[in-house]
Amino acid sequence: MLSLVGVAEDDIVADYALTGLATERFIADWKARHPEATLWPGFGMAPAEAMRHFLTDLAARHGSVERYCADVLDVDQATIGRLRAALLDDPR
Repeated sequence: MLSLVGVAEDDIVADYALTGLATERFIADWKARHPEATLWPGFGMAPAEAMRHFLTDLAARHGSVERYCADVLDVDQATIGRLRAALLDDPR
């Protein structure tokens, strides 16, 4: 979504990494709901490099996030335009 509305890749990566600030809370909540279960070691973690790798791989495979949405998800330009109009003060 962020990419589709024109957010720079570095900002997307930084935003994703902020999720890591909630890791301790994610773990506590999960353990409260599943006291007998074992939690996988990476649960709730959001290292910036994971998102950077994801975006790099997506671009290598599809050219861009927008191209992926069009080709794989069948999201047309009109839908992307409506998304931009709904989320941006100045849609491009």
